[in-house]
Amino acid sequence: MKRLFIALPLCFIAFMSLAQTQRGYVKTLGRPEKAGHPLEGVVILFQGYHNHVISDDKGDFSLLMNDKKNGDAYSLQQVQKSGYELNESDLVGRKLAFSDQVPLVIVMASTEQLQADKQRIEDNAYAMAQRNHAYILDSLQQQLQTNAITQEQYRSQMDDIQKKFENFQLLIDGLASHYAHTDYDYLNEKDREINICIENGELERADSLIHILFDPINVLERFQKTLANLDQQIAQAKDIIDQANSDLAVVLEQQKKDAEYLYQLYTIALARFDKSNARYYIETRAALDTANILWQKEASEFLRIYYADYPKVIEYEHRILRYVLTNYDELHPDVASAYELLGVTYLDQGSYENALEYLNKSLELRTKAHGENDPELSTSYNNIGCVYNFMGDPDKSLEYFQKALELELIAPVRNDLSIASDYNNLSAVYWNKGQSDIALEYLLKSLNLRLSVLGENNLQVAASYNNIGQVYIQLNDLEKASDYINKSLNARLKLLGETHPDIAETYNVLGNISYMKKDYDKALDYYNKALNIWILGQWEFNRTPAMCHKSMGQTYVKLDNFAAALEHFNRALEISIAIFGENHPLIAGCYNKTGFAYYKLGQLEKALEHYQKSLKVYEETLPADDPLIGKTKENIAKLQEEIDQSKKE
Repeated sequence: MKRLFIALPLCFIAFMSLAQTQRGYVKTLGRPEKAGHPLEGVVILFQGYHNHVISDDKGDFSLLMNDKKNGDAYSLQQVQKSGYELNESDLVGRKLAFSDQVPLVIVMASTEQLQADKQRIEDNAYAMAQRNHAYILDSLQQQLQTNAITQEQYRSQMDDIQKKFENFQLLIDGLASHYAHTDYDYLNEKDREINICIENGELERADSLIHILFDPINVLERFQKTLANLDQQIAQAKDIIDQANSDLAVVLEQQKKDAEYLYQLYTIALARFDKSNARYYIETRAALDTANILWQKEASEFLRIYYADYPKVIEYEHRILRYVLTNYDELHPDVASAYELLGVTYLDQGSYENALEYLNKSLELRTKAHGENDPELSTSYNNIGCVYNFMGDPDKSLEYFQKALELELIAPVRNDLSIASDYNNLSAVYWNKGQSDIALEYLLKSLNLRLSVLGENNLQVAASYNNIGQVYIQLNDLEKASDYINKSLNARLKLLGETHPDIAETYNVLGNISYMKKDYDKALDYYNKALNIWILGQWEFNRTPAMCHKSMGQTYVKLDNFAAALEHFNRALEISIAIFGENHPLIAGCYNKTGFAYYKLGQLEKALEHYQKSLKVYEETLPADDPLIGKTKENIAKLQEEIDQSKKE
């Protein structure tokens, strides 16, 4: 009787499963050298259902959904297996359509394999970009030698190509992640060949293969025209709706392929430092499907790094926010992240009120979702602290940085590097407040944590040494300052080589320390080392090199070499005007220094001219009662009197 009693419901359930069971299949990510295979033991939990299901040895799973009919929405709450991660990270939480006929395919990627693939692709991309960089530099050098371009054009183009190379490095991580997540099981032979070429850095061959299959020009216009034609077909008659829907599925499948071609061309354009075409490709891809938040994010990130086009970046990020608000519950983590993203962009743009509005909204949602003591909140507190720091409110900034640190310290899994960064942020606030002793205390804590996790030879450790040295300069303990700055220099030389701009920055600080010790010859030696690196790398047109020229001028003044001082003051003035324009207090300071050198060389009219230029800038940029204005007027009056006296004689 017991067996009979159980058999009846089982038969009934089997019958119902034909209409109300969502079947699925879990497989591993297919790679060029190895096809994906069924994955057993994956835990899958559906939103609103209490019991999870587990994939079997064939990768299959199924869940009875008595309350669903075909087309109804459902979503996943969790997909998990140790050592693996979802290949599509947004699959959890996304709205899916129930179907009793079409199984849900879940692709899982081995975390170890992803990391290995990503590292390999990053290495290939970087090596290829270096080759392109070297080729372009050689070409420019040849053009300069044959007088095809002027010295000024050469410097300008060298500066431009260096910036593009550095920007490409910033995006390598995202590019490598994209290709590491590519599932080769779903690619045809040609598409596999294209992807393999890109992964291996064979970009010329990839470019040629793509252009055989795909014309990127006007792809958005063609796509929209096709959709318009399909809409017209659907409107004309009901009897062709099925065919139109079928055609639409084909178009959407083609859209997916077109999008991948566009991303591949974008990758190639970036590696060639062709940011104009890269922009066209990545923005066209984003426009193909404005509901695809990954495409919007990648277009936004490109525009942020290469163009600092904040209005356009904000447009993309608002699009992302609208999508997550429409499709996800308010407490879904992607909603808080979208607010956070906008807040950080407004911060970069200098729109602090907007930044606070969006960052506070992100903090509010994360607090609702996780409670007030969850480490997730530390990111929001840190970003809000940065806003208040930029707004010149150190007390508010300190309050938020301290909250971030408190949460990091009570986290179940302690992240010492995050805590070290929190200590570093706190030190900056105390440093700005003039409380050097407290700043030093936090910097030493940050250094000890970084040393314990990263060891001696690491750039974060080198940065800590540098910051500690700067505080000792502020405390006028020049011996300790020199010790820490030299530690920073030694670590950076091992990790970056001798021609990196960070090395120049460090030499510049050592020059300042030597100047303060009145060891002027050694100061000049360090300043020259710094300038040689900046000039060699085409980085001279920057605020720090300008200040270095100014420091060298002051050093030559101490050595009574006013001709050399004038040369460096003039160079500082030239670079500063190029960076800040004519109307900036720093420019006034440069005019003052240059005027002083002319005065010492006996060129009184030239000195007067520069003092007058200095006064004009000060009066336009500073309050009327600023002491610099009064001091400059006093210098002009004395100099005018001296000139008048010399004319009488």
